[in-house]
Amino acid sequence: MAYCTTKNIAQTRGRAMRMLILDEQPIQKVADKYGVHRITIWRWKQKWIEQNKHIVLHNAVRHKSASTSTFRYNACIWNIPTKPAIPLHPRHLSDDLV
Repeated sequence: MAYCTTKNIAQTRGRAMRMLILDEQPIQKVADKYGVHRITIWRWKQKWIEQNKHIVLHNAVRHKSASTSTFRYNACIWNIPTKPAIPLHPRHLSDDLV
């Protein structure tokens, strides 16, 4: 069974990432607010980075010290979906056959 049964967990993870990335809050503060361990927030951030790796967040023309503008973050996908924990059997039939 999943650790969380609410339907809005993907949006909740997205709100946590907004608080972490846009509001620049420390990981521990975000973890305390959402009631999870700080490692969990770090894992959510890794999933968020993987999900948005195709989006260029920094302008290469500007100086390195310039922060990322908000319109670049609008292109990001903020909801982090839950991945199923069901292991695949070696003789598992493909969805096309089923």
